[in-house]
Amino acid sequence: MDQPDDTSLPFFSYGLFRPGQIGYSRIRTFVLAVEPDWTIMGELLERDGLPIVGQGDDPIPGWLIRFNPSRSAAAYSEINSVEPDRLYVWRVARVSRDGRAEEANVLFGRRPEKGSVHPEYRVWEGEKEPLFTTAITVIEQGQRTLTC
Repeated sequence: MDQPDDTSLPFFSYGLFRPGQIGYSRIRTFVLAVEPDWTIMGELLERDGLPIVGQGDDPIPGWLIRFNPSRSAAAYSEINSVEPDRLYVWRVARVSRDGRAEEANVLFGRRPEKGSVHPEYRVWEGEKEPLFTTAITVIEQGQRTLTC
């Protein structure tokens, strides 16, 4: 996946890279500050167990993550190494909190209408997703079986 056009902008995370989620440890060393309770206007969808944002008018909650300016390009490279480019595309979008607004880099769904469903949640939690729980256990069990 390509880098965002402006890596000096903060990153709005609504899924895998939020603090407390599995991806956050991949970017933690690049982080200058994390700010909860930001929103973006869009449509929250899910595809393949992952949240994606499409065009819409619903507030989607997330975190604004500000990177150390000297390491922001490396932070976005780390995000790109994990996120599938068949699913996401970088866009600059307006995010807001408490009447304040600014621009941030956001991972939007690439063709969000294709194969996506409306999730039952408002906030994605990786520990509740079979992709990150049951599937990992099944894979580990399969590997143990193969080595026996």
